[in-house]
Amino acid sequence: MRTHETLQEWVNAHKARSLEQLKGVYTEDSIFHRTGTKATSADDSAQKVAEFDHATKTQRSARPSWIMGDEIRAEVTETSALLEAAGIQEARYVGQFVIRGTQIESVQLEPTPETRQATDRALSQFIEWASKERPKRLAQVMPGGRLRYDAESGRQLLKLMREWRKSTE
Repeated sequence: MRTHETLQEWVNAHKARSLEQLKGVYTEDSIFHRTGTKATSADDSAQKVAEFDHATKTQRSARPSWIMGDEIRAEVTETSALLEAAGIQEARYVGQFVIRGTQIESVQLEPTPETRQATDRALSQFIEWASKERPKRLAQVMPGGRLRYDAESGRQLLKLMREWRKSTE
């Protein structure tokens, strides 16, 4: 059951906080698709998303609900420094994974209604603040109103989100 083992390697790479290990779980052309709000939606290179995740200290766990051939559906739970800065304890998704050989070819994460609502609320407040207080920096990490998934954007977004959180205390 190599498919299940590959998903477990993905979880273990997050736990280890190892960028090299996480990038190694994905194929070179792997796609990471995240649905939700316009700002968080992505159809990006999983390699770039791995860099973003590493920069924002993202941890994910997965509990498979079904496996059929090279596809897995799983309940995915996520915590990160970015979510924490946004005031969100954890995010939950329905994940769809396609495995090629021993690597992940694609990931699709669909937020639960509760996660979507919490994310929408926090992001709208953050964007309202940042567009007034830090418009240039916001444009760098969210060009066109969408998150840019790479290491530098992850680091800068985390800094910006912490500044926002501090200003609201």
